[in-house]
Amino acid sequence: MSDKQNLEETPRASEERFRTLTEMSSDWIWETDKDHRFTFLSIETTIDYKTKREDILGRTRWELFPDAMTPQEWAVHDEIVAARRPFQRMLTRTFNRVTGEVSGYFSLTGRPMYDAQGEFSGYRGIGRDITRIKMAERELAESEARFRLITHNMRDIVVLMQPDGKTIYLSPSFTRVTGHEIETSLRADAMEFFHADDFAWVQQEFARCAVGDRDGLRPALTYRFRHADGHYIWLEGQLHLVRNDQGQPWHIQISARDVTSRRQAEIAVEAKTRELKAANTALEIEVRGRQELERNILLAIEKELQQVGLELHDELGQDLTGIALLTKTLAQKLADKSPVEAGLASRISALVNRTIGHTRMIAHGLSPYIWGNEGLVAALRQLASDVNSLEAVKCDARIPTAVTIADEVVALTLYRIAQEAVNNALKHSKADKIRIGLTRTSRGIELVISDNGIGQTAADSADVSQPRLHSIRHRCRAIDATLSIGKGRLGGTMVRVAWRGVAARKKPVQIKIE
Repeated sequence: MSDKQNLEETPRASEERFRTLTEMSSDWIWETDKDHRFTFLSIETTIDYKTKREDILGRTRWELFPDAMTPQEWAVHDEIVAARRPFQRMLTRTFNRVTGEVSGYFSLTGRPMYDAQGEFSGYRGIGRDITRIKMAERELAESEARFRLITHNMRDIVVLMQPDGKTIYLSPSFTRVTGHEIETSLRADAMEFFHADDFAWVQQEFARCAVGDRDGLRPALTYRFRHADGHYIWLEGQLHLVRNDQGQPWHIQISARDVTSRRQAEIAVEAKTRELKAANTALEIEVRGRQELERNILLAIEKELQQVGLELHDELGQDLTGIALLTKTLAQKLADKSPVEAGLASRISALVNRTIGHTRMIAHGLSPYIWGNEGLVAALRQLASDVNSLEAVKCDARIPTAVTIADEVVALTLYRIAQEAVNNALKHSKADKIRIGLTRTSRGIELVISDNGIGQTAADSADVSQPRLHSIRHRCRAIDATLSIGKGRLGGTMVRVAWRGVAARKKPVQIKIE
């Protein structure tokens, strides 16, 4: 091959390599003449992806794309090319012809060309499609604008801090809530704003979050934060560790809100709760004291009743027994001499014996002799037997022998309640059947007295002024028992007393007659 051929092939090969590289590149090459008309374009279509290359060659940029730049931008560009100066990264746009919105962004860089004589011959440059970059920038700007709008208007405080404790961002709400200026606060140590009592544990929680201990959203922290005017407000904040792409701690995101009103209300409730607890404790002590006093009163009453019962049994009973024996002897002596007087004497003796029986029953009622754990069972059975001896009603005692009560004050009180309820049934119910029941349940002891009489209305049961109910209620209160009165299975009134086994004394009370 001759030297001439070599000289011709070398530029041709170089041009071929240049064209191949430009066609493979994401950028494109362009050239214009001195009148700014396109003479070369390395891509098949123009930047709007619709006009063919052959349709653009020979025309100027402003003829093809008059709306690629604003009038102000065109004016600046015209001034540059008129002065034959290079330009870099000139931004141009394409628009959607239907919607009128920007559809693409492109960057153009150009330098002036001169011929061998130094005359201006046009421009040569590079074009680049930056649509994705600009769209991403626009989306980022819109997202940032939305974020700033949200953070500017939100009441919660958003804080970004580095793991070393340096604050790098504070939302505008920080100033509204705390009164501190953002720029000044960014330069200050964040921990100096915390209350002295909260400083140590808040710093510990922050340190644990900074090193990745328990990743994720941590439980809310409630702490005191110093306001700009000096007083402290209550904030409730949550810490969240954000990691970078390598999984290393990047920064700590803190969201906090002002909960001063809520916390002050909680503190007030806590104070009232303590006051109420103290009042309840004092009331419980007073109630226990009153119950102890009532137990002592009942104990004193029982002593007096037992004393009267013993006197009736031992003194009046013996006197009546002597009178009965004398009248019987008198009747025997008068039997032959004066039958009429003898009959009167016998009648007197019978009446005295009858009175002796009533006296013994009264004495037993006053002094039921409840001694030992099973004394209540025996006393209630004796009460039923005494009622049956009157031959007015039938009284049935359904009491298992396994029912025992160690506290004799409670046993005496339950007996008196049963005695009062039976007397009420005899006087007011017009019943011919009375049932006494004493059972042990999982919760304690239940005493039930029921009859088949006319019953008692709900209004009567609720009327605490009735004397026949007042005594029963008083005795129930003394031993901390529950009373309920209503209709029973026999059709009449049912009195139910439930004692839960809570005695005022740890040891059984020993009753002695002095």
